[in-house]
Amino acid sequence: MSSAAVGQRLNGASTGLPDDTPLCYVELTGDFTFSGPPGAEPHFARGFEVFDAKTGNLLLAGGLPGAAPTDSSR
Repeated sequence: MSSAAVGQRLNGASTGLPDDTPLCYVELTGDFTFSGPPGAEPHFARGFEVFDAKTGNLLLAGGLPGAAPTDSSR
């Protein structure tokens, strides 16, 4: 998908790349912990990774606010 479309999925954040740059966006669910200031370990139920669609290089990774989507097929 385009960098602009990835930015929309990241709540309007900029990827820092031109809008037409092809990227691969992966969204994960689980319990993700990131290091922060001393004594702070933010937890997220959703995580993401963004890769360059041409080279496969990882460009961005982090946590997303909000609850993990529920699986309505169960």
